[in-house]
Amino acid sequence: MKKIILSFLFILFISTNIFGEVKKETYTNGYYIGEFNSSGSKHGYGIYYWNGGSTFAGKWAYNDRVYGKNIFKNKNY
Repeated sequence: MKKIILSFLFILFISTNIFGEVKKETYTNGYYIGEFNSSGSKHGYGIYYWNGGSTFAGKWAYNDRVYGKNIFKNKNY
């Protein structure tokens, strides 16, 4: 259910693409799908998926999270 909600949010974010290019970038601790500015920074709306299963969906500015929704996944729960 959470993936469906995140996918829906992502479609909304893409439809309002006013900041830059939308693409997928892979990192050692996960991957990001969303907008990047002309200098290659995460900037605009996007979703970061960590390898452990946690996600952040929201707005980014110059590689920093500005606001959005964190969904944490902890193996102890």
